Amino acid sequence: MRVATEPGGAHSNWEAPAGDAGIVLGAYNATGSDVILDERDGKRQWADDT
Repeated sequence: MRVATEPGGAHSNWEAPAGDAGIVLGAYNATGSDVILDERDGKRQWADDT
C-alpha cells in the first residue's frame, strides 16, 4: 500500500486496492444471495399455488 506524504483526515489520499476488492466482492455476494433467495421464493410460491 502506498501512502501519500500527508494523507487527509478522511483517508482521501490513500491508495488501498484491498478496500476496493472488498467492496466489489461484497456487492457480488449480495447479488448472488438475491438470486438464490428469488429462486427459493419462486419455488415456495409455486408450491403454495398448487
